[in-house]
Amino acid sequence: MSCHKLLVGALVLAVGSCEGRTSFRSTSAGGGAVISSGGIAPTGGALSAGMAGSGGTTKTSGTQGTSSEAGAGGRMWTGGATGDGGASAPGGTGGFGGAMPGSGVAAGGSGIFTEVSAGGQHCCALWANGSVSCWGDNQHGQATPPAGTFIQISAGLSDTCGLLSDGTAACWGDNFAGACDPPAGTFTQISAGTVLTCGLRASGAATCWSTAKSDNYTPPAGVFTQIVAGGEHACGLRPDGTAACWGRRSEGQSTPPAGAFVQITAGDYHTCGLRADGTAVCWGDNASGPCNVPGGTFTQISAGGLHTCALRPDGTAVCWGDDASSESSPAPGAFTQISAGDMSTCGMRADGTATCWGDNDPVPRNHP
Repeated sequence: MSCHKLLVGALVLAVGSCEGRTSFRSTSAGGGAVISSGGIAPTGGALSAGMAGSGGTTKTSGTQGTSSEAGAGGRMWTGGATGDGGASAPGGTGGFGGAMPGSGVAAGGSGIFTEVSAGGQHCCALWANGSVSCWGDNQHGQATPPAGTFIQISAGLSDTCGLLSDGTAACWGDNFAGACDPPAGTFTQISAGTVLTCGLRASGAATCWSTAKSDNYTPPAGVFTQIVAGGEHACGLRPDGTAACWGRRSEGQSTPPAGAFVQITAGDYHTCGLRADGTAVCWGDNASGPCNVPGGTFTQISAGGLHTCALRPDGTAVCWGDDASSESSPAPGAFTQISAGDMSTCGMRADGTATCWGDNDPVPRNHP
């Protein structure tokens, strides 16, 4: 999942698989940032850090929720408290079955969320004052953000990365494959994946870091306007909107179709892009159906572990692909942002509150 992010007006949106993902897990996912037109929306304020988990690493570069059934096998949480798993949004006390060792702590923060990013089995959100709250699995410290003021957040498989107000990167959690070792210097975007993390420099050059050697994670030369990290691959958009991908390609996830995109998002083994006319295209592994894009138009798309979610022009969410944990059974109503993680999905409302659905089990997946 790459958690990825999209800049809409002054609001940073996370898209992607949150296993890294694109936080818009990124995604990747997982998690990573997807930005269609340059820059990050700045926010100010201080961060109050939460309780540390065990075995985690932090490195830098220089109100009670209410639950309801959300399809078979899952639950939906609205505004809720820090619970046991990734689908419980903060805002109060208690949680899904009560707190347990290793659960994330919703730290600091006040007011409204400006961005949400779903990762492996944890989620993080950025408050309007620049502080960060995370919830869900915390056995590696991935749900324990460091002190500082952030302007972007991206949740990976079992780590989280963010950009501080000075543009430097901070990553915390499991340092598997060097995910928490960002290089020196400043970035305009960051995207946490499963075995790699990528960032975009002010020059438009892409940088990825990973100690895994099974695939080539070195980005191609040239300028990018957006970058996203997925499971074991990454993609970026060129100034003309064409996509370039690198890393693992055995499932076709790194072979983008021709044409221009306004947003791209990387999941575990699939990738999706949004065209200027609002139509979506997905490519890569389709065993669980994450590439079976429904008809119609969208304003944002986010690739997760084995599923994909997107927002319609009226703000309603549509998901497709794996639904074993109800990660593809979205809550009703309108959203301004959506972020697909590994086995959970989160959306942000116009009032800045978060709603999450899907798996609420804190037990993380094994590393690939």
